[in-house]
Amino acid sequence: MPAPIVKRSYRVPGSEEPGYSYTIRHLECQDSLEVKTAQTYTADNVFGMFQESAQKFGEREFIGRRAYKQETNTHGDFEWITYGDAYSRALSIGSGLIRIMQQHVRPGADISTLTRMPLGMYSVNRVEWILADYAGMSQNLYTVALYDTLGADSLEYIMNHAEIEVLVCSLDKVPRLLKLREKLPQLKVIVTMDRLSNAPDAALPSPFNTSSVTVLQQWAEAANVALYDLDAVEALGAADPVEIRMPRADEFMCLCYTSGTTGTPKAAKIMHSNMAYVQKAVPLVIPPIEYPVILSYLPLAHIYERFAEIYAMSSGGRVGVYSGNILNIVDDLQTLKPNVFNSVPRLLN
Repeated sequence: MPAPIVKRSYRVPGSEEPGYSYTIRHLECQDSLEVKTAQTYTADNVFGMFQESAQKFGEREFIGRRAYKQETNTHGDFEWITYGDAYSRALSIGSGLIRIMQQHVRPGADISTLTRMPLGMYSVNRVEWILADYAGMSQNLYTVALYDTLGADSLEYIMNHAEIEVLVCSLDKVPRLLKLREKLPQLKVIVTMDRLSNAPDAALPSPFNTSSVTVLQQWAEAANVALYDLDAVEALGAADPVEIRMPRADEFMCLCYTSGTTGTPKAAKIMHSNMAYVQKAVPLVIPPIEYPVILSYLPLAHIYERFAEIYAMSSGGRVGVYSGNILNIVDDLQTLKPNVFNSVPRLLN
């Protein structure tokens, strides 16, 4: 016996346009896009949502990673940053980004002109990725995330197409970027998530050591690229803060590029209103969870993982960042014990 047909969506009459399909809405939103759910925040942009969460959940654990034990090559328990500390650090990093842009991107420019600009992100999921993302939003910069697995051609294309002048990345990406320097004429600043100065070899990711970091710094200088680490940017911003510049709902939150498997990568323009609206609509399809805990392992360059992380943030939940190796995900899950698991068929298979 066939299953009964249950109507779950609403087709908006007369919404077809040349080159576009008709609009489909949730049944609860037939006449209006105003969503009445249990979400209590008032912001219409993602940074405003983060600000409200920091005010409401200041002492709660927000983002964390597992401590790495070099002597045993294993990872321990998750170490957490609270909402309040993450918010404070994001403000300092955002201010620091503007200060280095004043120095290297638009020398002497008024701060009012350093906004609505792209901020490149190039790394696997990390706590620093999330902090830098909110840092950019605090100054109305929009993120352009690059997949960790991009080939040289796609990397070059996206960097130039998005006109990225400032890029935050993991240390292993710096040599790749400097090798492509002649093909990336707009790149002016690289901010590495890993420490460059006063970092013992044990604190540097393999295969780097203090000597190779010195070589990278000399290489960047010769290529006319300013090379900072995130700690230095944060310290600069803490010492010389810039007032928050709250994004408008209709301004870019990020550009999400396709992976480029069927041609050149294509950018989807995601506005703050897009993400804020989706978060408000979540309770229409997912039962409310008072304290969601998720493992961040799917690429943050993809909008699905960005949505999951922001969903946890807007609900006062925890985001545990995986240990960096998908083969260790079971151990990460057993350690974190998430109550929400967003995944894809490839992994589930």
